[in-house]
Amino acid sequence: GPMLAVDWSTTQLSELDLSSTELSEKALLEFFRIVPNLTYLAVPFCDGFTDKVLNLLIDLGKLNGCRALDLSNTVNLNIETMYRLLLSSPDITQRLEALSYTGHACITEQFWIDAIRFLHKIK
Repeated sequence: GPMLAVDWSTTQLSELDLSSTELSEKALLEFFRIVPNLTYLAVPFCDGFTDKVLNLLIDLGKLNGCRALDLSNTVNLNIETMYRLLLSSPDITQRLEALSYTGHACITEQFWIDAIRFLHKIK
């Protein structure tokens, strides 16, 4: 689509809000492969934001240095993938100042107790 027609890799894009967009997993995978690193990413109510998409962002280092992440109500993102982000991505977790992750039955107080150990900058 037109979104991929832009040469995103040459842009100064660093903050991205895809709230409630109807982008598919496939479109997001293609898009995030070519965007520069992000300092802010919001994808609440974005059904195309799946485990595959978050794993791609982690693997490509696109969230290294990210300051704020909003992953609320991403119904196709599993808590296991969030744990992977927390446990194995110090380049992300050490710089994050804000993390919003709500809207899942499996997000318990225990998740946040675990999470906070890795999120050194969270206020």
